Amino acid sequence: MPWSACPHPRCVPRRCVIPCQSFVVTDVDYFSFQPDRPLGTRLTVTLTQHVQPPEPRDLQISTDQDHFLLTWSVALGSPQSHWLSPGDLEFEVVYKRLQDSWEDAAILLSNTSQATLGPEHLMPSSTYVARVRTRLAPGSRLSGRPSKWSPEVCWDSQPGDEAQPQNLECFFDGAAVLSCSWEVRKEVASSVSFGLFYKPSPDAGEEECSPVLREGLGSLHTRHHCQI
Repeated sequence: MPWSACPHPRCVPRRCVIPCQSFVVTDVDYFSFQPDRPLGTRLTVTLTQHVQPPEPRDLQISTDQDHFLLTWSVALGSPQSHWLSPGDLEFEVVYKRLQDSWEDAAILLSNTSQATLGPEHLMPSSTYVARVRTRLAPGSRLSGRPSKWSPEVCWDSQPGDEAQPQNLECFFDGAAVLSCSWEVRKEVASSVSFGLFYKPSPDAGEEECSPVLREGLGSLHTRHHCQI
């Protein structure tokens, strides 16, 4: 029976009642079903345009005074393979503090299987987490998409003065407002107040940004907000 002749509506795609009133116990009935239109899909694959390189593995971190060295490896297959070579690849390193989201993570690009993070990249006395993925380099003859992310690695940054405010950031909305934020450890913020002072121009006098709003940031820090 074609689907169009089925007495039940099409909105019940896996049920069809056949109006048969006479059944014989000794009979064995077989039913088969077929769609009322061709179903399927196809894809023509050009190998050089559908490349996903292997993900990095063995991500490790080591310390050299106040610098941290991230290293990893990537398996490119046998030396006889003519597809991927080290020159086709670059690596995207993303790192963040443990309490931050990956959307706010910083990015480093490397054309070797290592990257160095120094005091200019990290805030002191913080726990960081990093991960790496492989990408096709801009000059590669290949195209496709990045690899999966490597497993994460965690470490503690260099110690510092924990009473100091950290992570001062300001962003302009492109119209009229400059939004600034900074972070203070909760035990410090409970006894010391911090304000933001700015100059509209190098020769102008200092002005104080007000009001300053606070919000909790995990169990260790308080984030302060202010708009100019």
